Amino acid sequence: MKTMLSIICVGLLLADVASARAPRRRPGPRPKVGPRPSYCAGLDRVQCLINVRLVHQLQNGQPDVRQRAAETLERRGPGARPTLAALEHALRHEREAHVRLAVARALSAVGPAPNSSPLVLTGALSDPEPQIRLLACEMLKVLRTAGRMAENALRTTLLRDSNEQVRTCAIVALNLVGAAPRPSIEALEKALLNDRSSRVKTAAMEALEKFDRSVTTSMPILEKALCRKDPELRQAAVAFLVKLGARAVPVLSRGVKHTNSQCREAAVQALARLKPFPSPALPSLRLSLADKDPHVRRAAAAAIGMVGRPAAPIMGHLRDLLLEDKEPMVRAAAATSLGQLGQLGRLGGGALQALKKAAIDSDPAVRDAASKALDQVLR
Repeated sequence: MKTMLSIICVGLLLADVASARAPRRRPGPRPKVGPRPSYCAGLDRVQCLINVRLVHQLQNGQPDVRQRAAETLERRGPGARPTLAALEHALRHEREAHVRLAVARALSAVGPAPNSSPLVLTGALSDPEPQIRLLACEMLKVLRTAGRMAENALRTTLLRDSNEQVRTCAIVALNLVGAAPRPSIEALEKALLNDRSSRVKTAAMEALEKFDRSVTTSMPILEKALCRKDPELRQAAVAFLVKLGARAVPVLSRGVKHTNSQCREAAVQALARLKPFPSPALPSLRLSLADKDPHVRRAAAAAIGMVGRPAAPIMGHLRDLLLEDKEPMVRAAAATSLGQLGQLGRLGGGALQALKKAAIDSDPAVRDAASKALDQVLR
């Protein structure tokens, strides 16, 4: 036993001697251990470490962990901007839909980058989840400059996406990113004439006005829209054409001769709203007073009263309509318009006699309209 202890003591003594003789190294600088600088731009150390930890969690094997990390980054907002590249990478490669949605929301809260994000967002426009596609579109709107690839993707989204909100967003985004006018107008035309959503059609009509300031390309599109079966689309076309004033007269003059009676009626309604009323449009109104469809004749009769003094040259046709038309609704509209013209001091003796005769018409609506018109004229 004593021999064993002696051997151990001798060994320890020799080890101490060897370590004492060995040359001592000066301690070098401690290696830096910390987060990557790309996650720390403009942040203190604590915030930087939070970003690093969240980025690592975005790469975790458990989807719930990745989702929570993305949700935390969303709450951090601009403070998580140094993690933008990691978020873009996650949006491109994440397989779980609920995690991708959380990542897209985080990217939206952090704010996309003009240099890198358009490519990522363009890919996200074809994501199976409509909410992700909508978020990608909204972020492209924020960037306001996206490049040709993104423009093409937005036009494709406008024409093919199944979600109404996404298609509407694509229209607005095309305008904001400064997309090329000609291909964008072609896409807008298809959406305007063929989309089943009135919301999308309205947005397309508004965007068309912004893309084509001179309205040279838009006129044929508006002419088609004016004569579609969809009443909302027709009224949207009427509103657009009214804004154009005298420039719309050629389109509207062709509209009053269209085979579709609804188109003719819409064209007459648009002519009546032109301010100031252009004299070249007067023959179209006179023609419509003799239309075979009573609804068109009624619209034309009402239009003359709305036009006022510029329509005085065709007041005689209006008087004949009051006396001879078979449809009570047309006669009533003619009586109302004569009353409006009479207030302006433009009513002749023949028109006054026609109103007195209409005041004893067999139809109560005509009698009522004629009586009110006489009150206006004789007041």
